[in-house]
Amino acid sequence: MLRESQGLERCIREFSRFLVFLALCAVIAVACQQRMTIKMNDGTPPTFSIHASTFTHYKYLTFFVVSELAPENVKVPAYEKTTIENKIVWWIFPGDSHLGEYKNLPAIKYGELPDGWTQKVPELGKPPMLVEGKVYQAGGPQIEVPDAVIRFTIRDGKAVRLPL
Repeated sequence: MLRESQGLERCIREFSRFLVFLALCAVIAVACQQRMTIKMNDGTPPTFSIHASTFTHYKYLTFFVVSELAPENVKVPAYEKTTIENKIVWWIFPGDSHLGEYKNLPAIKYGELPDGWTQKVPELGKPPMLVEGKVYQAGGPQIEVPDAVIRFTIRDGKAVRLPL
């Protein structure tokens, strides 16, 4: 009887180790699903920060763009295609690929070109001031970093995040 109980205890220990192993695998699998995300402060102009982790699958921001949404597109989900074009008001690129890596991404204040980045839109000068009440969308390429896109407006002199 003593041998049977020792065998049962051993079986329970091994099964417990197996369950711990499965739990660790699940944690790693979930951690690897993290995505690059974006946050914004309420300043005018707003400052955007891009967040990721070691486990983020796609770790690069190939560009950052701010668009003024056409009034017809304000209620359209961010990832849905429409026939009406939004107006790109500011479009910047890291000058070197390592500058776009999540560990090297600077906080990006609207209208202030980060060191080492280049501006495509507008070709010269600063982008237009953000207008109270208009709706804007900012972030990286949606196909690469779908959670690093944000919609916002300026309300009572502050940047306010809107639902996508």
